[in-house]
Amino acid sequence: MTKAKSRQNAAKFFFALGHQRRLRIIDVLTDHPNGLSFERLESEALILGASLSHHLRFLKDAGIIQRKIKDRYSIYRLNTAYLEMMLRSGCDRPRAVAA
Repeated sequence: MTKAKSRQNAAKFFFALGHQRRLRIIDVLTDHPNGLSFERLESEALILGASLSHHLRFLKDAGIIQRKIKDRYSIYRLNTAYLEMMLRSGCDRPRAVAA
């Protein structure tokens, strides 16, 4: 992976973490390692359908969550390996910020 692509992935990842509702979704999914259906996630995160769909798309596009179809339901779960890797790589090498 090129450095430009890596930076692009990191920007998408950290942007996806930049909203309270998306953090709430992550928090709820943390308590359910096997994932939750859309309906159950909607109920537990207290985020209504269209808004939940919008935020799930950001999280999925950033690689933070995974969606699996089971029977007639979409099951969402955290992609913990990717989440840990991105957080580790984004935090391992602190850099000075130019003033």
